[in-house]
Amino acid sequence: MILADTDVLVDFLQGLDPGATRVQVELEHGQLFTTAVNRFELLSAAGSARQSRLIRQLLDAMPCVPIDQTTADQAAEVYRGFVQRDLPVSMNSCLIATVAIAQKALLMTHQRDSFSHFADLALASLPKDD
Repeated sequence: MILADTDVLVDFLQGLDPGATRVQVELEHGQLFTTAVNRFELLSAAGSARQSRLIRQLLDAMPCVPIDQTTADQAAEVYRGFVQRDLPVSMNSCLIATVAIAQKALLMTHQRDSFSHFADLALASLPKDD
């Protein structure tokens, strides 16, 4: 199971590799999903009706894991811990990482530094990440 972060989904929409190819392969194998946070990020960034339509087509091609109460509570606790230790991490990254950990999924992202503080998070490799 692979969770696609927003950046690799943008790669797919723009036809940029290595993200685009990896997203396509995982979609074809039925292994790719995303979160409600990533869905929000993509849809809120659509600049036109055409972009919105393309984004919805992509998002409809994969399951979207919702953020439930337990996940939100866990992510909030993790976020507070990072803030107390002055570690740079966004609220969205905390939610996304917490979902990936709960689902025992690999997170596919170029933003490896944004997720480096999550000890239990497994990251999927992309060729330019190696």
